[in-house]
Amino acid sequence: MTECEEDLNDRGASRTMTTSMDHELLPTLSDGQRSCILNKLLSTWKQSAQGLFGDPLLKSAASLTELNSRVRAECAELVNQIEVGSKERTTVQLFDDLSNTICKAADMVECVRQLHSDPAYNEAAQNCASDYCELVESLNTYTKLYHKLKDSKETEADRLDDVDNHTIDLFLNEFEQSGVHLPEKEDVFSAEDRFLGTVYLDIDRRSTKAVGDCHFTVRCSKQIDMHRAENVFHEMGHAMHSMLGRTRYQHVAGTRCPQDFSEIPSILMEYFFNDLT
Repeated sequence: MTECEEDLNDRGASRTMTTSMDHELLPTLSDGQRSCILNKLLSTWKQSAQGLFGDPLLKSAASLTELNSRVRAECAELVNQIEVGSKERTTVQLFDDLSNTICKAADMVECVRQLHSDPAYNEAAQNCASDYCELVESLNTYTKLYHKLKDSKETEADRLDDVDNHTIDLFLNEFEQSGVHLPEKEDVFSAEDRFLGTVYLDIDRRSTKAVGDCHFTVRCSKQIDMHRAENVFHEMGHAMHSMLGRTRYQHVAGTRCPQDFSEIPSILMEYFFNDLT
């Protein structure tokens, strides 16, 4: 027998002995017990793993509901600061923080709703999105907030510049779209109980339902036709606009501006795509 063969035999004997010891040390483990141990190991691994978008608090579908609670708590604190007033920050700065707190969470949730492969996450994100819509509507119809912002143009005039005043006007316009500025005595729900009209709500989920005004990054390489390729460059224009914008307030950053202006980067990218020279 050669030295190599002896070494191989020794290794084989070692493996046999190790296997035998494993069975001797763990002779009574049932399938259920093994499953329990495995689940504990997986649980430990999940706890140490990164959450969605690097947020350690977003490690499960249920954690999206916890995110809603965090957002509502942050919004409540900002609303309180607006109502009480702040010497360090202007009202419009607090409003921008309030808007950003909701928008950054709502945009993330919408991305999860559209792109996540786990149905549990999709459903949780859908519920979160509905909750954010309710939160936004409750704030947009909060009369005290509207008047605080409107009055700040006079009470904080010495602390505001043209950009501040323009941003205030944008916020006020959003408030007034909800009718918050209208006097209560002119509110009409049903004049003389007569028929006013019909409202159709398309709230059911379906695979063919349009997603509205949105754009997502293309994540895979694939041969596509010229029209779709041009559309990729068009949407890349929006993405560049959002990433490269350096405005003072997030409320007017990137594509959060008049639509004719927000389309300029995309049109330039289309020209770039079609310029074969």
